[in-house]
Amino acid sequence: MADIEFGHLFPESVLSWSLHQACKDASEFWNLRIVHSMAGHEPETFSTLFPSLTKAPMLHFEKLFKKEEAEIYGIPEINHERTFWGLRPDFIIKDGDRSLILLESKSGDKPEKIYAFPKERCHYEFLRQCNKIKNKGFYYVIPKAHAAFCKICLAEYFPEEPNLHSGFVWWEDLLSIIGDEITRTVSDQVLKQMEGLKKLQEWQKKPMD
Repeated sequence: MADIEFGHLFPESVLSWSLHQACKDASEFWNLRIVHSMAGHEPETFSTLFPSLTKAPMLHFEKLFKKEEAEIYGIPEINHERTFWGLRPDFIIKDGDRSLILLESKSGDKPEKIYAFPKERCHYEFLRQCNKIKNKGFYYVIPKAHAAFCKICLAEYFPEEPNLHSGFVWWEDLLSIIGDEITRTVSDQVLKQMEGLKKLQEWQKKPMD
């Protein structure tokens, strides 16, 4: 599906915001074969990996885990306070106490640095400690150009377990969903920057006292 490479050319903030704007829930991509699992060779669907979900759940953007919510998942209060109180994944897909999926967005042109010492190890440990959730998943959403480095990172830091999936999704596979939003977001930013440059140039042309 991903026959082009473009994700690494955009800032992560632009891609994440575009996905957030385009998908208030996960229905747009829930049944698409876009999930590259560490255990499989062909892309899978989220609906196959998380069959307990009868329909696509909500997609939450940069949402903190509250103490009460963590306790429902099986995280003791003391662990939440000491380790996980500031945990804010880029995206959360959840369905009560049945399934919990964390998505972390990445982009940029230096993948060898991005995946060297991943801060998302805390996200993965949170999922491991959620012992009241049967279906869990951790996935990077990455440019196609990052795939080789991401696979090494996943194998070293985020191994799959019996009830904890891990893998990645390419931004390029989401192009049909987020393409219009990327265009709109980048255009808005360019216009603002052009206006900023205009004001800066006007200031630079003023005579110095």
